[in-house]
Amino acid sequence: MRRIALYVKDSIRSGSPNLYESLMRLLGSSFEIVGPEEADVVVSVGGDGTFLLVARGLPEDKPILGVNMGKRGAVTDALPEDLPLVVRRLPEGDYCVEDRIKLTASTSSGSYEAINEFYVARRDAGPTPSYSVRVRSDEVYSERMDGLIISTPTGSTGYNLSAGGPVLPETASSLIVTPVLPLLKVPPIVIPVEDDLYVDVESSSSFALVVDGQLKVEPEGKEVRFTPSRNRLRVVRLRRTPFQHLRKTLCG
Repeated sequence: MRRIALYVKDSIRSGSPNLYESLMRLLGSSFEIVGPEEADVVVSVGGDGTFLLVARGLPEDKPILGVNMGKRGAVTDALPEDLPLVVRRLPEGDYCVEDRIKLTASTSSGSYEAINEFYVARRDAGPTPSYSVRVRSDEVYSERMDGLIISTPTGSTGYNLSAGGPVLPETASSLIVTPVLPLLKVPPIVIPVEDDLYVDVESSSSFALVVDGQLKVEPEGKEVRFTPSRNRLRVVRLRRTPFQHLRKTLCG
C-alpha cells in the first residue's frame, strides 16, 4: 500500500503550519499522495468530526484510517505519535480492515447516508409529537416523544449512548432505535440486519433529520425509511481492541 489520499482538518492547516508541514514531509516521503479514487487508503487527520465528514464522501468501499488530533477520537484509530507506525505498517500490510454498517435514510426530499446515526427530531415547538416505528410492515410501537435516534454500531457511543441506548461492538450487524425523551417508558431496541430490512418512522408532525450531528435537513412529508446502506464503512485498524470506541469515550 503506497498510495494514500490525505485529508487534514482545516484548523491544522491554517492554525498549525509547522505541524502540517511536518505531517506532509513524513507521509509524503513514504507514500504517493493522490486523490481518493486512486488511493489504496484514505487518511483523515483531525477529530471524530473530520473522520465522519470524510468517510461519508468516500468512493465505494474505500478504506479509511483516522488519525486523532482532536479530543475524544472515538471513531479514529491512531494518535499523532503513531504516525511512524503508520508509515511502517501500511506498506507492509500489517493492519486489519473492519467492515462496518452504514445507514441510508430515504425521504420524499431525497436520500442521505450516515456513519454514526440519524436523529429524527421535532421541528417546531408545540405538543409533543408521536412517532410510529415499523420494522418492515410490523408496527413496534407508536408513542409520544421528542425524537428518535437510529444508530449504527459505530455510532452507538455517540448520541445513542447519551440517550440511554446500548453500546454494540463496532462490527456488529445490527442497528439501534433509541427514543429521545419519551412521555412513557420506551426501551431502545436492537434490530439484526437481515436481507431486505427496513425501518419506517412516521411522525405526527413535520420533523428535522440530523445526519451524524453535522447536517440538518427538513424534508417534506412526515415519513422516513431507514435501511442498511449497500456500501460498507471500511476502517483501517492498527490494533484489534474490543470496544475501542467505548474505551475512548469513557476516557475522554
